[in-house]
Amino acid sequence: MNVLPSAPAKIPHILLYATGNHTHPTTKHSLGQYIIPSLLARFGLPGEREFLRLERKHDCWVGSGMVRGRELGAGDQNAGFRLTVAKPRVLMNINGRPLPFLLRTLSASHPPPTYAPPTLIALHDNLTLHPLTVGKPRFGVSAQGHGGLSSIESSLKTKDFWRLGLGIGRGGNAPGDGGVVKWVLSELGRDEKVFWEAEGVDRVVQVVEEMVDKLRRGDAGKGKGKK
Repeated sequence: MNVLPSAPAKIPHILLYATGNHTHPTTKHSLGQYIIPSLLARFGLPGEREFLRLERKHDCWVGSGMVRGRELGAGDQNAGFRLTVAKPRVLMNINGRPLPFLLRTLSASHPPPTYAPPTLIALHDNLTLHPLTVGKPRFGVSAQGHGGLSSIESSLKTKDFWRLGLGIGRGGNAPGDGGVVKWVLSELGRDEKVFWEAEGVDRVVQVVEEMVDKLRRGDAGKGKGKK
């Protein structure tokens, strides 16, 4: 198991871990999970119901497949990478609970030297980013009060993993304001859905492909990317 940026290997392996409350799939707080269907479509993978299977032993929905034929800047346009997408079946504040066992299982089922250890990227809503924006991937930084990220840190006993923030803003609420809770649990608006199903998810795909490119070159460093 390795949650750190992976060393160069024949086939990079990305684990996108989508934080959220699966019982409230269209709220701002579940944005990481909301974009899954659009992400799968962009990567040429089957739809969510077909691709993600409930793994009761992991307590999450998991799907894994090869993404092929993408131009990744590392040279070989025909080279692919393995993409695993996981959606926890537990509430946000314990989202991290399935991860240790899941990472061990993935490392065993897709072992080196054929595959690199899975590189974990946690998808999460972000209050500090402007709405309708995608942040830079950030490694080993503060959870900033996000319950899902805090749970992942607690479960893995480390902050050393990548996070990709999806901007929802604060809706005019100040930090510590009780209105923040109401805001993150509010429904995504029509304009938000349109953005995240198209332009927003395209940016997420770009970030993943850039990460794969860096993994192939062996330079996916641990730099703490800023928002």
